[in-house]
Amino acid sequence: MNFGVIDHFEWLKAKPVGYCDLASSGIHGPDSLEELGVSTADLPLSGGNPYGYPPLKEWLATKFGVSVDRIALAPGASGANFAVISTMIGPGDQVVLESPVYQPMVSVVAASSDVPPLYFKRLPEEKYRIDPDLPFEVFSDPKLIVTTNLHNPTGVYQPPEVFLSIADKIAARDGWLLVDEIFLPFKSGLEWQSVAAFHDRIITTGSLTKAWGLSGLRCGWIVGPPDIIYKIQRQLDYTQGTQSVFNEALALRLLETGAADTLLKKARKRADENRKYIVEFLDDWGKVSYSKPDGGLVIFVRQPEAANTDAFCQILLEKHNILITPGRFFRDPSGFRIGLTAPNSDLREWLEKLREVYELCWK
Repeated sequence: MNFGVIDHFEWLKAKPVGYCDLASSGIHGPDSLEELGVSTADLPLSGGNPYGYPPLKEWLATKFGVSVDRIALAPGASGANFAVISTMIGPGDQVVLESPVYQPMVSVVAASSDVPPLYFKRLPEEKYRIDPDLPFEVFSDPKLIVTTNLHNPTGVYQPPEVFLSIADKIAARDGWLLVDEIFLPFKSGLEWQSVAAFHDRIITTGSLTKAWGLSGLRCGWIVGPPDIIYKIQRQLDYTQGTQSVFNEALALRLLETGAADTLLKKARKRADENRKYIVEFLDDWGKVSYSKPDGGLVIFVRQPEAANTDAFCQILLEKHNILITPGRFFRDPSGFRIGLTAPNSDLREWLEKLREVYELCWK
């Protein structure tokens, strides 16, 4: 494998502490265990966890409606996606990704295969919906197709039928479909739905990070066929040896006691309120284009004249200390992703300043 820099992460992690955050794509959860109101004194620190904490795997398997051998645990969705991609492809394998695309996915593909990735377009004029035939028009025989649902960066939802159709087509070619479902829990009733449960050529990933705000636990999961899960777990041996017993036992405690449910309800409430507000704000403004998100905490806004938005994003940071994510990290430099994690009063104030800087940049 050939590891390069993940530009998106390097850009984000280099920013100073204390900026006004319109870049984050996940809810800000509790800062301490005390806020969660659960006992942790009896949680294990070691032992009995060679391939993930068995009780947590069993709990997830029950929720997703699959057997335990179809579940792997990983350090967050980033760790899960890395494990899947690096397991499923190698030298000479062609991967097809969606575009706009979450840039760290591209970096993992580039590190795992010596064949440059190809892209099928999710078009703004079609509200970023997926045509199941498009990936195969880009390349007829891909080893792996990589997608997200809800789509990152637009928040657009696609029903299971779309991915099942893609899976049928790629199964005939002896390939695989990866669907990152990390944002799916923002849609009520879908928090424990995985399209991988319905097709043996689909692998899905998720975590407690975005919708639950538990990024510090680094608790992610993979759902897939048993033989693939076996290989993925052996791939994880290379990166972590034995997984964190304490983190995974704590994750299970939060899920079983209902503390996680409380966090999820709060996250959905904020997401719904802020999403409603920003849609009204953008419609009233009328100077930019976007597709209305179906859920989640992100929206992708485009400059109608297709101008590069890098300078605008930098001026907004320098002038008002407000951080948004430039579209170049999603292969669309004419856009920018706005995160909706802030309290509504802060969001309103920051969006007004965003509009002010935008009007200065494109009079």
